[in-house]
Amino acid sequence: MLIPSVRRIHNRNSRKVIGHSYSYKMEGLLTWESTLERDWLLRLEVDSRVRAITAQPRKFDIWHDDKRRLYTPDVLVEWVDPSRRPTLQEVKPDRVALEPGWQEYFGSIRETVDKDGWDFDVITESQIRQEPHLWNAKALRMYAGVQVSLKQRISAQGLARNGCSISGLAARCPHLSPETIYRLILDGALRFLHHERLSSGTVVWTPEEASR
Repeated sequence: MLIPSVRRIHNRNSRKVIGHSYSYKMEGLLTWESTLERDWLLRLEVDSRVRAITAQPRKFDIWHDDKRRLYTPDVLVEWVDPSRRPTLQEVKPDRVALEPGWQEYFGSIRETVDKDGWDFDVITESQIRQEPHLWNAKALRMYAGVQVSLKQRISAQGLARNGCSISGLAARCPHLSPETIYRLILDGALRFLHHERLSSGTVVWTPEEASR
């Protein structure tokens, strides 16, 4: 199912790269208008702090440079943490995000949406393509369809309470496959050091809130 966006997206008469990515979080296809947006949607998909993702969610009237402008953000992110405000996000290459004219426009957007209870972030190419974060996101995304039982979750969190490698965890418990463990990492049921590249030797542990 294609999740609708407010903006009609096409690449007629342009070199724009557009496409759709399936979101397990949203149980449908999200539309993207560049490979940068595609990769950022992937990063959000595997972020356990994110509850919901909407591409091109709605239009805003922005007053900027003495003109009314109609603005559509690239992404709306809603968080698992109920104390966090929904965040509108604009995806841009580094060179564009650093241009003074764009920065002034982003300031006008931020000022407008803040009054209505939204946060606003500009997500840059260097953030999106930072490694090993993007590599890890691609790796974890492959396990989004793996089914995990409550018994498997409890067993994994119990064994990983003091830290254990993925291969060690699978070896210690016969009903925990590496695929199951990767899915638990994807769900946030197990944690790891995100600045390290995921492998069978990666040490995972149980989140503090699950240990109580």
